[in-house]
Amino acid sequence: MLAMKNDSAFHYLLLALLLIAALATAPSASAQAPSPKAASNGQAIFEDYCAACHGRDGKGDGPAARALKTPPIDLTEISHNHAGKFPEPEIRKIILGQDMMPSHGTEAMPIWGKIFTKIGDPNTVGQRVDALLIYLRQIQAK
Repeated sequence: MLAMKNDSAFHYLLLALLLIAALATAPSASAQAPSPKAASNGQAIFEDYCAACHGRDGKGDGPAARALKTPPIDLTEISHNHAGKFPEPEIRKIILGQDMMPSHGTEAMPIWGKIFTKIGDPNTVGQRVDALLIYLRQIQAK
């Protein structure tokens, strides 16, 4: 009888340890998807996803720019190159990969809409693109 009690206690202890180990190694929700607040910070999104090629200030001089076949454009000149108006619908399409710029040739620029969908909640893709567009509008040369 004592042996059965010890055996049951051992099984409960083993089960509890397995549950604790499973919970400790499971990824947290915050590790799987960026928070909605992160999706609304255009500058942070730019620094994380665009600055390697376009540079921290958006002028096309990022550390990876020299390795590209076609140099990245100066994003601070978008409005200047469009008669002083920021062409938000066109830039949105480029970010989402719905419209490729001839200067990109192939899909050398990552299609961020697809990437944003894969890295987090698909519902935040629009928020990320909106935040990025707001930031791009803010860095336009005066």
